[in-house]
Amino acid sequence: MSSSPPDGLSVRQATVGDASAVDELITAADVAVQGWSESSVPELLGWWRMMDLQHDSWLLHEDDALVGYAAGFAHGEAFELDGFVHPKQRGRGFGAWLVGRGEVRARELGKRKLQAFCSGAGVVGALGVRKPWRRRGIAQALLHHAFGEFYRRGKRRVALGVDAENSTGATRLYERAGMHVAFEAVTYGKELAA
Repeated sequence: MSSSPPDGLSVRQATVGDASAVDELITAADVAVQGWSESSVPELLGWWRMMDLQHDSWLLHEDDALVGYAAGFAHGEAFELDGFVHPKQRGRGFGAWLVGRGEVRARELGKRKLQAFCSGAGVVGALGVRKPWRRRGIAQALLHHAFGEFYRRGKRRVALGVDAENSTGATRLYERAGMHVAFEAVTYGKELAA
């Protein structure tokens, strides 16, 4: 993957001064994919405080227009990448180029995985109950506890990802808890060889 940006584009790192333009891009991408967005400049700046923007962010510009953005951070064995392409610019390879930059950075940091996820909601990263304790209401109680904690923290939407073919009944659990399918997506991950 070339480190040079796609033809006709320029690339640079994000700075705090770019927060409004990046938030506009994220909002446009969210609305195009899921019909809504809760992105905000304060939330974006909160994430950026945890990142090394100088080394782990990329802004793609065509002329003066921001057409793509990605930023990431090291977390355990993974480099977690958050990226967006303006909906009017899809299909031009910008997203693939940004993911490629994330992969290069993951390797530079010695990380074995590259992961990507995006949401302005509170995210339930994992929820599981061991087999002997299933069907006792434990998962629903944990989920409701997470809802309450996110609400306390100002998050009015909660998101999670689930395999639609999950055999444990997880999809039905989430629906009973009042959740619904906001959108369906195909997620890609890649184990990085040394």
